[in-house]
Amino acid sequence: MRTCFLSPLFAVLAVLTLASTPAVQGEEAAAKPLKVGSFSFSVAAPWKESDTPGPMSQGTIEMPGKDGVAGLKASFYHFGPGQGGALSGNIERWQGMFQPSPAVKTEKEEMEFGKEKATLVTLSGTYVGSRFSPEKEPRVEYTLLAAVLPSEAGDVYIRLVGPSAGVAAAREDFKKMLLTAVK
Repeated sequence: MRTCFLSPLFAVLAVLTLASTPAVQGEEAAAKPLKVGSFSFSVAAPWKESDTPGPMSQGTIEMPGKDGVAGLKASFYHFGPGQGGALSGNIERWQGMFQPSPAVKTEKEEMEFGKEKATLVTLSGTYVGSRFSPEKEPRVEYTLLAAVLPSEAGDVYIRLVGPSAGVAAAREDFKKMLLTAVK
C-alpha cells in the first residue's frame, strides 16, 4: 500500500520539477526587466538582479566571478529631472574612487542610444570605492565602466565595477543590455 501511495507522489513531484526547469539544458532563463527612471532594461543570464542594491541605487545586477576572479557588479541610478550633476563632475567623482597614483586612465566614448547619444566612460587603476561603500583593501587593476543615458525624466547613470579583464570581457554585453531599454 505504501508503495502505491508513494509512486503517484513521486510522479507528481517529477512533473512539478520538470515544469519548473528549462526544456533544454543550458537554455537561458527569460530576461527579467529592471525599471530605472523612464527605462526598462532586460537583465538576462549570466547577470542576475542583486538582493542588496547599493546606496542610492535604483537597482543592482551582478555577474558571478569565475576561476577565483571577483565577479562584476553594475548599479543603476536615477535622481529625477535635472538631477545627478554634469558629466564632468561625475567623471571627477568617479576618478576619486581610484588611487591617484598611478594616474587613473580615463576614456570617453559616445554610442547611439535610440534618438540620443549615451556617453560611456571607462576608468582604470587601483579602485578604492566611494565614500558610501569604501573597499577594505585597494583593488589593483580594476575598471569602472559608466554609462550616462539621457532622458527628459532625468538621466540614468549605470556603473559597472570589477577586475579590468572581467569588465573588458563584459563590455559588449553591457552595451547590448543598455540598448534593451531603447523604446
